[in-house]
Amino acid sequence: MDRYIFSGSMTDEAADLLEKTPGFEPIDVLVSQVDRTGVKKMIKLYKRGLVKSFFLDSGAYSVHTGKFQTTVDEYIDFANSIDEYCWCIAQLDTIPGKFGQPKNPQDYLESAEKSWENYLYMKRRMKSPEKLLYAFHQGEPYSALKRIVDWEDKENGYRCEYLAISPANDISTSERDAYLEQSFKVLQTTTRPDIKVHLFGYTSMQGLKKFPAYSCDSTSHIRRVAMVKVYTDKWGIVALSDRPRSARTKDIMNFTKICDKDTLEEFRELLRGYNLTIEDVCTTAAARLVVDIMETLKSVNGQYKYTDDHIKTKKSLW
Repeated sequence: MDRYIFSGSMTDEAADLLEKTPGFEPIDVLVSQVDRTGVKKMIKLYKRGLVKSFFLDSGAYSVHTGKFQTTVDEYIDFANSIDEYCWCIAQLDTIPGKFGQPKNPQDYLESAEKSWENYLYMKRRMKSPEKLLYAFHQGEPYSALKRIVDWEDKENGYRCEYLAISPANDISTSERDAYLEQSFKVLQTTTRPDIKVHLFGYTSMQGLKKFPAYSCDSTSHIRRVAMVKVYTDKWGIVALSDRPRSARTKDIMNFTKICDKDTLEEFRELLRGYNLTIEDVCTTAAARLVVDIMETLKSVNGQYKYTDDHIKTKKSLW
């Protein structure tokens, strides 16, 4: 995994804390065009040196749900207006089916064709066409995946250098992993088995260890922080709230209240390394975000770093 991309914006307080955190290095971020304020903020953080690369998302899911309206031309204009700050620009893809309704096989055929048409349309009109990311959705025929890998615009010298695989978000982690494993096996049968692959919205650490993806994006850090939790490399996700676990029980699940003395001191020492205290992470969202980002990157680059012994060595499709 070359790039673990943190999706969503952040507060000024969190940015200030990150900048002062020992060992912090600029991070890769993704923000949707839907959040124009967040885009502006991340561009400022890019100029400030806290953001290493900026990934612009099309907001296709918000379009799919009806919460956001845009056209491909409007998106192209916006992307081109901030092109100099973007490392990657996701195409405006078509998500299969209609939101909230059961899907049928035809939905997947139609979404694959519409996404393909939009990709070709955008490619010809982008200020930096090489930055455009193609999106392939779970359920779409693998012939569509092979088509984009093999495609070449000989007139302009364009090829797809970077594509995204988007697992379904309404299935279990094990089902997503089975789908991704099959997808990488399919890629191994194409003319360009080492094409760069991005995993949309994929957060499984175990999966990152076994899939040869170039990048992934995740909002998990934002969700954990909002729930008064934080990810740690050693203990996984720990709760830091004093609220009862449920309305039926008074049990408190705050990690700092239920762990043993030695573990508490070890946790306290971990936080000291980030210039934070237990009180900070229990009461301040910005402090939790700092720890979550730093510990996530520690895991991605450490115990969950991809090892080249799982899928890439399996050349057979079956």
